[in-house]
Amino acid sequence: MSTKEIRPFPVQRIVIMRSIVFALSKIGAELQQYNEQEGFVIATVKRVKIGGVGLGEQEIKASVQEHEQTSLLELTAPNSGELLTLISTYVVQGAKPLQDEAISQWHDGSC
Repeated sequence: MSTKEIRPFPVQRIVIMRSIVFALSKIGAELQQYNEQEGFVIATVKRVKIGGVGLGEQEIKASVQEHEQTSLLELTAPNSGELLTLISTYVVQGAKPLQDEAISQWHDGSC
């Protein structure tokens, strides 16, 4: 089941848009539409039930509106809290979490 979350961020729209892309990549979502200038993203994520059997796809929609020095993120997604946490981390900490994850994967032999 998808839930809708609306959150303000004190950054430009482009920062949130790029953070959304990194967060979607982290959860294994497939990007369907992306428009940085208009501020919207549509992606799909596969639903998996116990035992690894696929149950289809769920849609993720995000839009970002910029108002003066604040941007408003509207996110509709399954497990929107998890995705919102990732987006917030990338917005606040910038490239550091991405670098840490890449280094961790390299050392674990995941790459």
